[in-house]
Amino acid sequence: MLRKYNRLSNFAEQFWPGLNSLNDQRRFVGTGEVISFLYTLPLAIIGLIWLIFITDLDVLTEQAIFLLFNLGLIFLFSRLSYFIIIEIRPDRYGSSQDSLATMILWSAVFLLGPTALWLNVIYAFLNFLGNWRTSLSSASRWTQLRILSSSFATNTLAILISLTLYEFIGGEFPLQGLSITSISFAFIAITAQFALEIIILTPYFVYHLGVQNILTGNQTLKPLASFFFLSIGLPHLAYPFAILLAGIYVENGFAVYI
Repeated sequence: MLRKYNRLSNFAEQFWPGLNSLNDQRRFVGTGEVISFLYTLPLAIIGLIWLIFITDLDVLTEQAIFLLFNLGLIFLFSRLSYFIIIEIRPDRYGSSQDSLATMILWSAVFLLGPTALWLNVIYAFLNFLGNWRTSLSSASRWTQLRILSSSFATNTLAILISLTLYEFIGGEFPLQGLSITSISFAFIAITAQFALEIIILTPYFVYHLGVQNILTGNQTLKPLASFFFLSIGLPHLAYPFAILLAGIYVENGFAVYI
């Protein structure tokens, strides 16, 4: 296994010169950032191209104020973030940070359709630019590149696929109130995106399981597995409330939505 990971490090060094001069732990983590960026980049590009082709310009113009309002909410909610810290092995911790901003994105999507995904594209890119300016090391910059490409892959391509399923089974934009049928269709879309996100991020997780095994020998990998599923699953617990938000807007208007 070590030989395989060394080959991956040699490949990653073509994109990150000097990677192999780092100690084993930093080298393997850095390799994971490069490889993850490279395999999610095509998915991100496909998602962006798909979004461009299906964007409804009428929605952008007619709902500009509402979109800007929701973009402001996304920035606000992203500042009210939460995080988890798990001890992966003695004296080594993993942390994951998220917010309820994606819940706002989903509510806008259920009201305006896939065009609302530009909210995530704009936010993710602006957030990337802000973090890039303060990233002083190659490691932190590769982390930002990986986060950006993963975000576009999971919150653009994966959502577009789940919305295709949503429309196929009878879902509509805007959400048709809070009937059992509408809620069920929307919940299926959210669940499909969750499953796709796990599929997209699993190679990154499997890679780090292997790294953990190399660095710790036969030590249990359960804490790392728990950390992976918690970091993905916790944000999704709030997503059903996006259905409630969209339904409230349809049935009661903008004032109650706020």
